Amino acid sequence: MREILFRGKATENYGKYKIGDWVYGNFMEGMNKNDCCINPKGTCNHIQVDTETVGEYTGLTDLNEKEIFEGDILKKPDNELIKVVWCEENACFSGSWWDRADNFYEWLVVGNEWDNPEMLKEMIYKTHAVRLLCDKCTIKSLK
Repeated sequence: MREILFRGKATENYGKYKIGDWVYGNFMEGMNKNDCCINPKGTCNHIQVDTETVGEYTGLTDLNEKEIFEGDILKKPDNELIKVVWCEENACFSGSWWDRADNFYEWLVVGNEWDNPEMLKEMIYKTHAVRLLCDKCTIKSLK
């Protein structure tokens, strides 16, 4: 069974966390969509985070054992970039440009869509078609 873990960018200064820091832990949604927190593992704290930056851990790690999250940008051995996305239709994590033959354990997390938006622009420029791990998935855009 994979670990359930989320991350999001802090919108408040709280303890060791400053605005813009990544917070990892349990996701908690408030009364409205824009009111959410992450409870860092092993604490009783609730850190307010930007809902647009919240992503779930895929249960996978890259070549360097770094956890792969929704929204991460991965680099394949051929230097192609892939953005990790959630496919609502089939309840699975997928990529903006990978297929079943790819060995993602050889890939590296090189950034994410929030800290490295220039990488996303590069992906959109280079990508003319989309193929996915899940044949039934379709992505209307990379963002």
